[in-house]
Amino acid sequence: MLSPAELGWDLGLFAQEVIAERFRVTAELAAAASRDPAPPALHHLRVSCRRLREAVSFFADAPEMPPLGKVAKAAARLMRSVRRLRELDVSQERLAALGDGLLDAEAERARAELAGSTLRERRTVARRQHPRIARRVRKLRALIALRGPARGELPLPGTDLATAEARARGFLEARMAERRAVIEELAGGLTDRSPDGRRLHEVRVALKHWRYACEIGRLAIPLERRAALAAGLRRLQDLGGAHQDLVDLARSTEAAATAAGKRRRKRLELLLQICVAAREDAAARFVDGLRAVLATTPLSSQLSERYTAGEGGAA
Repeated sequence: MLSPAELGWDLGLFAQEVIAERFRVTAELAAAASRDPAPPALHHLRVSCRRLREAVSFFADAPEMPPLGKVAKAAARLMRSVRRLRELDVSQERLAALGDGLLDAEAERARAELAGSTLRERRTVARRQHPRIARRVRKLRALIALRGPARGELPLPGTDLATAEARARGFLEARMAERRAVIEELAGGLTDRSPDGRRLHEVRVALKHWRYACEIGRLAIPLERRAALAAGLRRLQDLGGAHQDLVDLARSTEAAATAAGKRRRKRLELLLQICVAAREDAAARFVDGLRAVLATTPLSSQLSERYTAGEGGAA
């Protein structure tokens, strides 16, 4: 994929390059997941769909971009069709790591029972969802083929590159600042003790938008901060994902305990206590990591003011 500098900082051409690359990758991963909805394939597909949707949103009002709302909607529907499978896959992974080898015999038995029922449910859901996944993959790939942006020509000689670069950088900075501002607002409502699970989930979703926006606009980030910011956002996303995984695991463990007989319920309730403790620890780690990243990145208002004041071009 060509960079903004290689495209003469033409914002419309850069938008088309990014969208075309996201289309290509997502179409390939969708085809692979349709053939075999194995855990790695579903994971990569969901990540690619998120990146595709962020790219469509990021460049929604960029020059020469066609309307791509239908593509983003089809990607969202495909993600929903594989969501339960992905949740079950993650539950298996978290169950395997829960307790770090320190569970007693009763908790180990409960874990083995829950892992077995999770695997059986995964097989059932895969059989039931496979036709729907295949249909939605075909729909998404058809829309990608139909709505893909047609690349324009490279800028003509004589184009004012300084003006084009200022405008493009301003656009990229403003988009990244918008994504960060959402997280600033959400983080303001978090407390140190027992942070609200729903708010943490909202932060986690917003964090993905910020991270993917920073991937798109990375050339507008000063070189000396680029690698550290990327690493910080990646680590923070991992912390948020670990918390959400444990939220889901605790929920499914509680549901299994409610439906179980007396003896099995007792074992599952013990496992649930371990899940809840791990979930609370993960929440604290996520909040601490979030504050650290926000404290070491520029204020979104600084970037927004640069853009809206005209330093980076017109809106």
